[in-house]
Amino acid sequence: MREQVAASTNDEALAYLTTTCGLDNAGAVQAIAYLKTGHAGLGAMPSFHTVIAERFFDESGGMQLVLHAPFGSRINKAWSLALRMS
Repeated sequence: MREQVAASTNDEALAYLTTTCGLDNAGAVQAIAYLKTGHAGLGAMPSFHTVIAERFFDESGGMQLVLHAPFGSRINKAWSLALRMS
């Protein structure tokens, strides 16, 4: 059953990306794979109701924090500045 839901969702996404967004089939397949990989890694997809904070350590051992949010650079920059101050 789960495979059927995933297949129909893929078909709908593929149709949307090719007809509405104007991507060719290869680009649409790549976009779907990219989003699925992101969802698998983050456990959710960023949206206007879901902001995801990801903490990791860079190559020099420094801790980094990334906010995944769809609000655009102006809002995300403000959050970045606020988090640096705290």
